[in-house]
Amino acid sequence: MSQAEFLRRLGDGFNEVIPHNVDIGMKTESIVAGDVTVRLPYQEHWLADPQHGLIHTGLLTSIADSASGLAVFSAIGGGERIATLDLRLDYLRAALAPHDLYCRAQVIRQTRRIVFVTAHVFQRISSQAGENDVRVAIAQGSFMRTGKRKAGWEKKATQASGASA
Repeated sequence: MSQAEFLRRLGDGFNEVIPHNVDIGMKTESIVAGDVTVRLPYQEHWLADPQHGLIHTGLLTSIADSASGLAVFSAIGGGERIATLDLRLDYLRAALAPHDLYCRAQVIRQTRRIVFVTAHVFQRISSQAGENDVRVAIAQGSFMRTGKRKAGWEKKATQASGASA
């Protein structure tokens, strides 16, 4: 399988085999080794403050963690088990309804055991001047590599994306 095909299957499968990602509707927008962008299509039940249209900050943490994990998988080649060691999130401004959430996560350093990631959570806001990406949070994360392959992950990802091995 080519690198491009592997990354396509990884991006599709990651959001289809992880129950939380399925529940929140996460979609992979772009993926290259160590650099991914994902999207959460807006859902009204995300609102923490319906009167002011403020999206609950837990969604920002979810998208940053998942996008960062996907960036790690794309950099290390897939099914190896990983664990989030640390995830720091700085909130820059409120995420507003009814705009989708996006997150671009990039691997910034990789060692044999630890992978470091930075992630930017943003919303695409349209105005008379055009479309702007408005950053709502910045995350820094570190992920542990266990060195163990997760049996069946690639098979599940392949089945979920509708491709045959």
